[in-house]
Amino acid sequence: MSMSFSAKVTVSAAEAALGVSAALATLIAAGISALVAAAIMEMEAGARLVEQESWESWMAHMEARARELAGAGLPDALARSRAAYEAFQAHPLRLSSNASLSLDRQALEEDLIRRVRSEMTRLGGSVRSPSEAAVQAMRAAIRSRPLLRALVEREDPEVLDEGMESRLGIRGLRERLGAALLAGFERLEEALVQTSAEGWSRALQSLGYTVEEARRPGVVALWATRGSSAIALRVTREGVEGDMAGFQGPACMAEWTRLQQAMARQGFHVRDARVVTHNRFEGGSLISRARTGLPAGRSMAEALLEGASIGPTPQVDRQQQIQRWIRFLENRIGLR
Repeated sequence: MSMSFSAKVTVSAAEAALGVSAALATLIAAGISALVAAAIMEMEAGARLVEQESWESWMAHMEARARELAGAGLPDALARSRAAYEAFQAHPLRLSSNASLSLDRQALEEDLIRRVRSEMTRLGGSVRSPSEAAVQAMRAAIRSRPLLRALVEREDPEVLDEGMESRLGIRGLRERLGAALLAGFERLEEALVQTSAEGWSRALQSLGYTVEEARRPGVVALWATRGSSAIALRVTREGVEGDMAGFQGPACMAEWTRLQQAMARQGFHVRDARVVTHNRFEGGSLISRARTGLPAGRSMAEALLEGASIGPTPQVDRQQQIQRWIRFLENRIGLR
């Protein structure tokens, strides 16, 4: 009996040093400096170094390795993610945590909306219009949470400065703030794709698989083989999609359980899993589509990657995308 599956993958630092490490690596992969990322972890998750003197060695090793990997052609998010995990291996950090920190975009958006609503209630009738109140409340909400502030300032260092309202006007500030916030969330999502794909690869290797990979922005494909068994994974911003071949009886479900446990040991949480048993020894639709017409010289990982998009990607005007997202937030806040 073989099977296919799909699931969400999140990082949440909560009391376990492994979760703190995964969250820290994801923040670093999102382009946040190691120093700022560590400050965020301390302020939001209560994560503290047990041995402070080890931090400088860790950070120096990580930054140097990230520059080296980026110079070798790796995408920035992957270079920083991989460098962070290599630094954890070379310079282990003892971390403690007494709170939780989720890097799930939906959870972050919900928290932002709650903070904005609360701030608008506090402002009451002290501002001239609902749109002005919303912009002021949004800025205050972002400033009140270190992670949101770091994501926004990574994209637009000036947008939270005093005096921007008089320079840009309410409408201009609304659009610039929305653009920075959307780009920050997207950067964090891309970082999670890279760090979780690295996590899946390490998990598979720990179970004895040989792993091939192929990447492009927003998606990573993994093809793992061990003897006659194979696992195909496609990691995107929506989560992970997988397929298994070469398993008999309940062996595939046992392997899926081991794989999730290997991810959990790294601080990744696999949730909302949907499993379908297809009872095909040669694999389900994900594997069969990749194998169909596989040209000579093309790896299975590359074939899986190509299957991630169906037809040409439509060109979406970035400004329209930003406006739609701002309106979505305003609807949730209750302005429309």
